[in-house]
Amino acid sequence: KFRKKKRSILNNLTAKFFAVFIFFVKKIDKIIFKKYNRNMIKENLDKIFKEIENGNNLGEKITLVGATKTRTADAINQAIACGLTDIGENKAQEFRDKNDLVSPNAVRHFIGRLQTNKLKYLIGKVYLIQSVDSFELANEISKKSVEKNVTTNVLIEMNLAGEENKG
Repeated sequence: KFRKKKRSILNNLTAKFFAVFIFFVKKIDKIIFKKYNRNMIKENLDKIFKEIENGNNLGEKITLVGATKTRTADAINQAIACGLTDIGENKAQEFRDKNDLVSPNAVRHFIGRLQTNKLKYLIGKVYLIQSVDSFELANEISKKSVEKNVTTNVLIEMNLAGEENKG
């Protein structure tokens, strides 16, 4: 399943970003949050930061985004206190419920599939929506952003391989 997904991502225009992103999201999820005592989080983040300090193989800066799915606000705040600067949530309701409990120092990303009726939880609160997969969604983000007088950064997903199971 992962190989299929990886192949699909590599066919995407944003392959470089997502390949790095997926690798580190999985690493963050498995290493950092499993046991979340502060010392272990700090040690694990330091290891990852050391691995990415020189950027990717093209010398481009890598931004580590910690996936916060199912993690408590306390665990997320511990990671932020240890140097994690960007966090990503994949469920709009979970974002809504945790957002005010998480340090305002972290840059917020939305990394999951998004429905237009959930935009109310995100617009004006996230730096980047990484999962725009339709013109309808892009138009609705634009409309809601104009209403709130904010700029919303997005990454557009493109199904270049023509896979039917992709949104």
